[in-house]
Order: sequence, then C-alpha cells, then structure tokens
Amino acid sequence: MVAIGINRGELVSRVREFLRGLSREEIKRLSREEFARVLYSEFKLPYRKICELLAMSARDVAKAVKGGVEAEKAIEETKVPKVDVEVQVKAIELVRSGEARNPNDLVLKLKIPLDIAEKLFNRVVENEGITTTLVLDAVHELGDLVEKAKELEDVLRGERSKLLGEILKLQDLIDEARKLSEELKELKKLGVEIVKLPEYLKHLQELRRKFEDLKKSFENTSSRTTQLEDKYRRLDERIVNLEKSSNSLELDKRLLEMGLELRFTFKEYRCAYMDYEGYCRGFAYTTPPEELPPESIKAVMEEGKIYYYVNVERNRLICALCPRYTPQAAIQQIKYSTKS
Repeated sequence: MVAIGINRGELVSRVREFLRGLSREEIKRLSREEFARVLYSEFKLPYRKICELLAMSARDVAKAVKGGVEAEKAIEETKVPKVDVEVQVKAIELVRSGEARNPNDLVLKLKIPLDIAEKLFNRVVENEGITTTLVLDAVHELGDLVEKAKELEDVLRGERSKLLGEILKLQDLIDEARKLSEELKELKKLGVEIVKLPEYLKHLQELRRKFEDLKKSFENTSSRTTQLEDKYRRLDERIVNLEKSSNSLELDKRLLEMGLELRFTFKEYRCAYMDYEGYCRGFAYTTPPEELPPESIKAVMEEGKIYYYVNVERNRLICALCPRYTPQAAIQQIKYSTKS
C-alpha cells in the first residue's frame, strides 16, 4: 500500500478537498494522531511518508493508525533485518530496472529468504516513491517551461499570419495604383480631357500613404517576430539545461541516500556521537534551531546550563556532510590498537 503515484501538489489538493467536507469545529478538534490516521486510511500513504509530513516517529504513527499491540506488531513487520549492502544495492537496481516486480523475484535472483525479500522489496519501493518527489518538482517546472514555449510558438504563428495578410493587402494596393497609372497613360494618348484627374491624383496619394503605413507595420511585425524567435531559442536552451540539472540532481540524491543508509542501518557504521535515542552529542546548541520542528530537539541541563541536541535519526541529511562523523568501527579499531 505505497502511494507512489501521488506527488506533493496532488496530495495537498486532495487533503484540501477532504477538509472542505468537515466543519470548523471538527477541524479544530482534529489532532495530529487523527490526521495521521486519515492520511493512512483515506489517502493510502505509507508510515514513512506520514512520519516525514507530520514529524512523527514510526511508533507514534503506528499507534495512531492501529493502536496498542497491533502498532507494535506493525512496527516489527516494517523492520528490515540486517542484509549485506551489496544485496541491498542489487535489490534497488532490480526494482528500478523492472526485473523485480514482487518479492518472489528477489528470492530467485538474490537467493535470500522470502520474509527478508518481502520486507526489503517493500522498503525499496517505499523509498523510491519518496526519492521521486524532488524529480517530480523539476519535471513540473520543465512542463511549465514547455507550455510557455508552446504559447510563444502560437503567438509567433499568429504574427506570421497577420504579416502575410498585410503583405497581400499591400500587393492589392500596388496593383490598383499600377492600374490607375495605365489608365492615365491611355487617356493622355487619346488627347481626352481628363476631368477626373485631380480625383485620381488624390486617390493615388491616399494609396501612397497607405503603402507607407503598411511598410512601417511590416517592419514592426518583422522586428517583433525576430524578438519572439530569440525568446523561443533562449527558452529552449533553459529547458535543455534544466533536463541536465534534473539528471544530475537525481544521481546525487541516490548516492547521498546510499551513504546515509549505511550510516543509519548498520551498527558498525553508526556515528559514535549519536546516542541510542538518535540524538547527536557531537554538537550542542545554546538556543533551539528554528529550522527544525520541536519534536526533533531535546533540551538537557548540563553544568547549570541548558543545551539543545538535535535528533539526527529523524533528520538524516544533517549528517551527510558532518565533519565530525566517526563510525563505531573506527572507535573499536582505535581501542583494539591501544590495547595491543
């Protein structure tokens, strides 16, 4: 039950539609636990996604959705036993390529037990759904740019049609002026008194004025067409650059997630500064960081002063480029070297 196809914008729209069906009093009484239950039952969101949106732990989400013993059982079922990193990497590649469409495929290709394959398959599919959120945002921006390009193309096509119409009008005026000129020549040859000559000359001057106006209009339209073509070309270049940036962003995020998965999944790679509750003891803040929710911050009284520690288990990206990251395996190696 992983809602991979729901992106952030669609989810917000569906939640708003749901809340319109509630009264103001019902919305005021709606607790975070009840809202978590709504996201799970009405919108089919997985526990991990609900944890991310509401800043709740997996245990709290499970209790809110199922409660009591069932929550503990649900949490236990979502845990993935220790699996070799190479097996995890191969499982991710098989799911992404479409070779693994269910847990049975992982059993056949990786030679692992079915219960482990089921949990590993569900975990990979759930992570893939979260990973695609940033890429979907980039794709939406790309779609907006494409729509703008289409609009510019329609405007350019309309300007060209107008220009063609003006050219045809200009040709008609030139033909009419040429016809009048021929008639005047014939009258002069015959020696006929030209009674309407002043009227013809006035009409000819009017035609000349219209010709000049059309000439200026043609020049302005041509200049605007050139500007539209330049804008269209620059927009096309932006679309190409955005596609390249999107591909680079996807690759960087995959590599970052793989590294963080190692640090938080396997005990020997967990940072020595992280306590059993997931709080980093390597950095202490004198004031609570405003960028993080209160649920991710713990206040501790030490030597008469209050210090604030951040739960990095819930905010893993903080550890991505931490200069003080020290794996447990390195600490054990140092202790062993000291004893020997």
